[in-house]
Amino acid sequence: MKKLLLYISSVLFLINCSSQNIELLSQNIDYKQKLIKTQKAILYKDNQTKVILTATYINSFDDIDSSDEKFIITLYINEDNANHWDRTYHITLNGKKPKSITKLKSSDKLLSNISFKNEWKNYFLIRFPHTNAQQMYMIFGNEKQEIKLYFTKKAKYIYN
Repeated sequence: MKKLLLYISSVLFLINCSSQNIELLSQNIDYKQKLIKTQKAILYKDNQTKVILTATYINSFDDIDSSDEKFIITLYINEDNANHWDRTYHITLNGKKPKSITKLKSSDKLLSNISFKNEWKNYFLIRFPHTNAQQMYMIFGNEKQEIKLYFTKKAKYIYN
């Protein structure tokens, strides 16, 4: 009887552990999919980091309307007045300017579509005109520096 009870307890324990592992694996895959759609750019001045931009292409996530090309931009500016996007920095997608730039609150539900968050950064939803191209490039910079980031609508390994 003790052996039977021990056997049943062991089976129930293993079943419980395996269902948690499946849930963790599912969360890990979701995190990786978001991370694959994320690119990072750093602007320097005098060998010091001045701006860190992280862009995540969010059109490929299930609940996002795909009439525009949408990105969540995470922006850290290492200066006292960090709220001067329009005046100092520019951003384009395939050579086109954004249709809109909306600052997001840290509690916005759209931020669940990015892989990591930080309280020192500002978050923006940027909408660009729709493009039929499967590969896109974003240019971010100021009058002295520009960085080109590459995004795809499908998995990257398809294009290699």
